[in-house]
Amino acid sequence: MAADIIRAMVVGIVLLAQLDVSTSTLQSSLFMLVLGIGIGCVMQVIMLLAQNSVEQRDMGVASSTSTFTRSIGGAFGVAIFGAIFSAQLHSGLENVGASGVASGTGQIDPATLDALPPSVLSGVLDAIAGATSSVFGWVTICAVAVFLLAVGIKAVPALHRNRGRYSNPRSDPIGDTAGSGAPEPAATTAASALSRRGGSARSTGAGPCPHRRVTRSGAL
Repeated sequence: MAADIIRAMVVGIVLLAQLDVSTSTLQSSLFMLVLGIGIGCVMQVIMLLAQNSVEQRDMGVASSTSTFTRSIGGAFGVAIFGAIFSAQLHSGLENVGASGVASGTGQIDPATLDALPPSVLSGVLDAIAGATSSVFGWVTICAVAVFLLAVGIKAVPALHRNRGRYSNPRSDPIGDTAGSGAPEPAATTAASALSRRGGSARSTGAGPCPHRRVTRSGAL
């Protein structure tokens, strides 16, 4: 299941890697929609896989570790792919003789684009589209690697895991000692305790209330 969902994410990334100056706003929006659906489904499935692979007492640790790892991965991803975009953009701008258009971080002021002559502007737009496409090209490689790893994930149903952990009926905290699967009523437990206490008292010869003595007339 995880591999099927990741496949949708890979398709969205591959589509975004085809961006160029001729791509319309509608097409790019549809590409981002496919990618967004894939990422949204993957995040929840990965969280469930992490929770399903540990014991119940470790579920909080698994959830926090998954969230922390995702945050760290996002921070590294933005830094790495941002650097790739900036390097590709500056290389493309140098090829068209517009190296001073973008800042060191790859930012371009829209007012600067409006002031460029048409011949230079087309080259700048090609450089921006090429840098964006190259970023998603590298992301595609990472996404394919994730897909191959997801194929090897072994499904661990939560129901089977709980049954295996509580194979001994007496160790099941939610079942009865007879192994019927239903919790024992509190009234039955109390009655059993009183019955055992009464039997113990009779075996020692003590009555239910040793401080009372009943005469033939019933008076104390």
